[in-house]
Amino acid sequence: MDDSGEVYTSMDFLAAVGAVALNWAVIEGALDFAIATIFHELRNDKMEPEIPRGLEKKIAFLRQSLRHPKLAPIRAQSRALLTALKNTKDERHSLVHGPVMAVADHGDTVLTLQIRYTKTRHRLSSVEVTTEQVEARAHTAHALSDRATRFSVAVFNIAHPEKPIDYPLGEFAG
Repeated sequence: MDDSGEVYTSMDFLAAVGAVALNWAVIEGALDFAIATIFHELRNDKMEPEIPRGLEKKIAFLRQSLRHPKLAPIRAQSRALLTALKNTKDERHSLVHGPVMAVADHGDTVLTLQIRYTKTRHRLSSVEVTTEQVEARAHTAHALSDRATRFSVAVFNIAHPEKPIDYPLGEFAG
């Protein structure tokens, strides 16, 4: 905001960033629900002994967990979901965790700071992002949040066939 109170970024841009953040919160919650069910109900000796916390570790845990025979009916679509999540996680990270460094005069393009971590270095770069790109990411995140929710419900229903959650399962109906 400048001295006159004018907002530099458009409300559409901010709404789209918010939609990305909220949908990824749903995705993470759905993955956590599936992991909790698998960790406590469908465990095997080859699984990690600790509950995964970071997104990459969650995806790796779930991929390994899909080897469980009871999860065979949803294995293919689950792998496809996990691949899609892995392929879009960096875009999400750059939006949600990339501080805005500059805004174009017209308010529909921002420059974000990207910080990548290695074991011994910080790698700094910047990325230009348009409102249109953010809106596309919001649509993708919304679709992925629906798929992740359906996945987590399918995992629960496999572990608890006696008390299934009634939810439209679509591709995860098995």
